[in-house]
Order: sequence, then C-alpha cells, then structure tokens
Amino acid sequence: MKKTLFFVCLMSTMTSINAMDDSRNSGVCRAWAQAPYVVPMCQARLPSSTENLTQEEVVAQLYQGVAPLPQTFLLSVTIPQYITAIADHCFEGCQQLVEVYFECESNVRYIGVLAFSKCNSLKRICLPRSLEIIDRDSFAASTQLTAVTFEEYACVKEIRDRAFCMCINLTSINIPDSLQSVGAECFSQCESLTDVRISETSNLRFLGAGAFSSCVSLEGICFPNSLQGIGPDCFSSCVNLSCVIFGDNPNLQYIGERGFYYCIGLVEFFIPNRLQTMGACCFAYCQNLRNICFGDSPSLRALPSEAFLGCENLEGMFIPTCIQKIKEACFASCTNLSGVIFENQDNKPEIETNAFIATKYEQCAY
Repeated sequence: MKKTLFFVCLMSTMTSINAMDDSRNSGVCRAWAQAPYVVPMCQARLPSSTENLTQEEVVAQLYQGVAPLPQTFLLSVTIPQYITAIADHCFEGCQQLVEVYFECESNVRYIGVLAFSKCNSLKRICLPRSLEIIDRDSFAASTQLTAVTFEEYACVKEIRDRAFCMCINLTSINIPDSLQSVGAECFSQCESLTDVRISETSNLRFLGAGAFSSCVSLEGICFPNSLQGIGPDCFSSCVNLSCVIFGDNPNLQYIGERGFYYCIGLVEFFIPNRLQTMGACCFAYCQNLRNICFGDSPSLRALPSEAFLGCENLEGMFIPTCIQKIKEACFASCTNLSGVIFENQDNKPEIETNAFIATKYEQCAY
C-alpha cells in the first residue's frame, strides 16, 4: 500500500512536514525552504521503495537529507483550491513525479521559475483557468511532457522565457485566447512539436526571440489578426515549416532578425500590409522559398541586409512602390533569381552594394 505524506511551505519560514517542528529542516528541501511564495500543502504518494519504513522513519530520512523529497519521493501532487502561487523551484527535479492535479475551482495565478523543471516522468498537465503567469523555465527540460492543456476560459496572460524549452516530447500546445505574449525561447528545441493551435479570437500580440526556434517537426502555423510582433530567431531552424498563414486583417508590424532563418521547408510567404520592419537575414537560407507576396497596400519601406541570402530557389521578385531601399546583400546568392519587376520603373528604390550579388539578375541591377 502506498504511503502518503503531507507538507507545507510558507514564505521565509521553515519547511513543515506532518506539522512537526524541527530546526534542522531548513536544509532538507533547499528550494521549498527558500520559497518566495506560499507553496501548496500537497499529498505526496510515496514509491514502493519506502513501503517497509514507517512514516516517522521517512520523515527522519528527509530531515537528515538522506532522501531529498523532490528528487526521490514525489509521485503525485494535488494542489488545493486555496493555493494562489507555486513557488520558484518548488518541484524542480522531481524525477518520479507523474501526476499533478489542481482541485476544482483552483485559485493558482502564478507558477514560478523552474517550478516543474526536469520533472522527467511528468507526461501531461492541465492548467487551471485561474492561472495568469507561467514564469521562466517553469517546465523546461521536462523531457517526457507530451501535452499541455488549459481549462476552458483560461486567463493566462504571459508565458515567460524558456517556460517549455527542451520539452523534447511535447507534441501540441493550445494557446489560450487570453494569452498576450510568448517569451523568448519559450518552446525552443521542442523537437516533437507539430501542432500550435491559435484561434482567430486570440489576443496574442508578441512572440519572443527564439520562441519556436529549432522546432524541427513544426509544419505549419496560423497567426491571429492580433499579432503585432515576431521576435528575432522566432522560427529559426524550423526546417519542416512549410505553411505560414495570416488572418484576413493582420496587424503584424515587425519581424525580427533571422525570424524565419533556415526554414528550408518554406515555399511561400505573404508580407502583410501593416508590416513596417523586417530584420536582417529574416529569410536567409530558406532554400526552397519560391514566392514572396505583398498585400495590396504594403507599408514596408526597406528590404533589409541579407534578407533573402541563399534563397537559391527564388526565381522572381516583385518590388512594390513602397520599397525605397534594398539593402546590402539582400538577395545575395539567390542563384536562380533572374526576374525582378519594379512596380514603378521610373522611380526604383535605392539599391545598396552587392544587393543582387551572385544572382542571374546581378548584371541587370547595375
């Protein structure tokens, strides 16, 4: 029969296990004893390796540091309704933790830094609708995590830097409508991620630097009209990304440097009307990119340096009147680029040095 153990941690106080008071406990659980927020009283189901020990012997081992609780004992945790925050490092490194449950009508609003990092037996988690912030590295390197879901009518507004970084078995994520920003490298190196679901009614405004970089299984993504910015390296090295879709009235204004760098599966890209800035190397080495389409009333004023560097399958390019400058090496090494059409032949944009170097169009450009 499995044993159960109850514990509670309070801000700036000693860890309390089974309501016992022992001054030695400050070193038992380094993370919980130093927790900056109230952490849940949880029911911890103990593994069979402790079945021959009395509960008093288990507690004694914990106090003596023989068997640190997070790394050894936690198999299942239920977060009570009254808890509002899960502290930094709270369950970090709980290698045997397989189940995390939130009681109905949970009030958890915050999950702290590294709270569930390296929980390598945790396979799925459903986060409560009360949750507002998932802090940095909170689930990072939880290598067996395959699914993250949110309760209906979720209130989460921020998922911060590297929150799910290196969750190499994560296959899908449903972005709640309430979410406004995805932090830097949030889903970076999620090698199995194939499905990122964002609804048309989403309030998502910004994707951070490297948010989905090296998600090598991601094949497509649909952006909501609310999205305003895509950070540097956001989709860098998403080698199977072939389909990027915008809503019917996109508000995207900014794509950072190397935003879609080395997306070798990308064949076509649509430049939304409101896009004002593209960073250098934005589509560099998208080797299969064949078509760049502009909206009917584009706002972009310049094509940046090395924007299409090494896009060797790009054969033609239409340059609308709004483009005033084509910067250095913009189309360098687009070896099959032969046809460049300017909307206004009498008022061509400024073309910087080597903008079309190593292309079939090079001689004509100058």
